[in-house]
Amino acid sequence: MNTTMKLVLATAVSSAFTSVALADVPNVFTANTPAKASEVNANFTALDNDINALGADLDGIDDNVDAIEARVTSLEATGTTSDPYTTVAINCGEDADALKDALDDSRNTTTRTTYNVTGACNAIFIVRNDVKIVGSDGASILAGATEDEPEAVFIDGQSSVRLQDITLGGALFARNSSSVRFDNVTLPTAVQDGDEYQTNVTIRTAYLRVNSGSVNNLALHLNRNASVDIRSSITGAAAQAIADANSSLVVDSENVTFTTLEAIGSSFIYVANLVAEDVIVESGSVLEADALTVSNEMEAWGNSRISVWGDATITNETQIAQASSFVSDGDVSSGVFECESNSMFQILGNLTVTDTFEWDESNTNGLSLQRGCHGQYGLDEENGGTLTGSFIKDNYSGLLDGQYMEVTQN
Repeated sequence: MNTTMKLVLATAVSSAFTSVALADVPNVFTANTPAKASEVNANFTALDNDINALGADLDGIDDNVDAIEARVTSLEATGTTSDPYTTVAINCGEDADALKDALDDSRNTTTRTTYNVTGACNAIFIVRNDVKIVGSDGASILAGATEDEPEAVFIDGQSSVRLQDITLGGALFARNSSSVRFDNVTLPTAVQDGDEYQTNVTIRTAYLRVNSGSVNNLALHLNRNASVDIRSSITGAAAQAIADANSSLVVDSENVTFTTLEAIGSSFIYVANLVAEDVIVESGSVLEADALTVSNEMEAWGNSRISVWGDATITNETQIAQASSFVSDGDVSSGVFECESNSMFQILGNLTVTDTFEWDESNTNGLSLQRGCHGQYGLDEENGGTLTGSFIKDNYSGLLDGQYMEVTQN
């Protein structure tokens, strides 16, 4: 057996005895019992081994910390910081594309950025971003330069956008689960297009909160499960608001007026104090108001419902048709009032009609119940309520007063 092999065997035997010995440590000593030096040394050897192992673990932790610090430094160098708020000054007076370029460069960022804007900026596109755009010194965002992209602001991809103290020179379009907030935003003049207005704010499968300022010039279209809240402090005259395709509009303000207000396609609208020129509720939709004043016409059609928790005044015409309903907790006054086709109305106060139908040759009737309409008034009145004006009813229709008595003449 050569010398090398002898050393290997000796080392192996020594390691084996050491392992056996260390396996028995720590050795326990009792009082009045002699301690062997080998057992004491074995305890110290085991302790030294544990200390060395702990030191190796600490070295490994230090290496991991160094690696993490290096990674953070690398991320900060590429612009991704741990600070969730960033403020950037934008001067569109010097470069009209400055805001557009900044937003294009910040897509998919984890940082919420506030852009303090001056000057007139070119149209912007915001996608997968979280931004607040604050204007000063008359800052504005201009309309798009092409017919295919006319919007001043286009918002997409679950973005969160706040606009404050800024003027829009063109339309705003938000979609795909994005969230938008207006604070003192000035909208472009609403442009009439036939009986309606060209939309200047479109919310599609998204959310808009008008938080402060006014709704002057607003021509709103919300559709495809969209929601819009107009807060109680808001004032102004909106040209149009259309809630379509399972969308909802809630107006808590009592100081907002509309030229046209429409709920269509299983949509919902609530207005604290509804003042409008025309109100249309169609195709399974619902409109609710604490009080209602309509200067022209109000219509509920196609399994729809209008509920007013107070008085309702309609200057020209009310039409409830095609299995629809109208309910008022107060008095109702309408130029003419027509109910037909399996529809109904219920009025807790008194009912007044102030005009007559153009088709009525006798020129006497202002209330018409036809083709299975059932109506009632005066439910909260001690004497059963009063009907002011003449009426006509036929085709299985009925009219009751507040005492559930059939009204045959008035």
